[in-house]
Amino acid sequence: SDDNSNLFLSTEENPANKKLIAHARTAFYSLTRYNFNGYTATIKPNWKVILAKTATPENLKVFRSQHFSMTVDSIGSVSINREFDVVQRASSATYVKQIHENVQRLLSSFFGTWSFFMIRSAFPELQINIENLGQEYQISYTVQSTEVELKLTADFLITEGRFFDGKVKRTIKPIFQKTSEGFLLTGYHTLFEPVGQGNKTTMETRIEYNDIGGLKLPGKIHIKGIYGAEPIEAELKFNEYALTAPRR
Repeated sequence: SDDNSNLFLSTEENPANKKLIAHARTAFYSLTRYNFNGYTATIKPNWKVILAKTATPENLKVFRSQHFSMTVDSIGSVSINREFDVVQRASSATYVKQIHENVQRLLSSFFGTWSFFMIRSAFPELQINIENLGQEYQISYTVQSTEVELKLTADFLITEGRFFDGKVKRTIKPIFQKTSEGFLLTGYHTLFEPVGQGNKTTMETRIEYNDIGGLKLPGKIHIKGIYGAEPIEAELKFNEYALTAPRR
């Protein structure tokens, strides 16, 4: 619209903007549309990738003796379960515990971002402010204590998201594949910048999907980046899915 008086109006004040947000919601693939209520799956880490130069036949044996599974709930929160083959239980206890915590942290971070685009709508039922920048829109809103700013193209594709909760600034540049069911998240670049002390982190994530009971769920993720000064790389595959039955 060329009418500058509409530039900063919220969805509450402007019916056209309300319509725009409704169109944006339907432009994206959303599991919520298909009565998604969570699932369980096994996790198969690629230990050669994760351990990199520290991989030896001995420690690969230890790590492969661990069996991970996860439960993802209806809003994308994840909890990890780990079991050992009894033989290896006492070996490398501290190192194994640290790797377990790293897997938990990586997956919590991944599902936090993934669920924002794939489960919880990036366009929630809140007051949303819209700025028309000509070639693109900038929308902003606050959810709980997080300020969210998104940049959208004219056909509603999200090109950048910024999130600020007072402690950390996160900038996410998502990558989508156009499908008949809407834009599907296939990867993203993330920059974490702590306010005050903490490690700056950059991550590149790629996602491959499996079709499970008509739902697109992550089948494999590859994460590569720098945590502070430390390089990180991880590859995880998911198998043996069981969908949580929708509530009646």
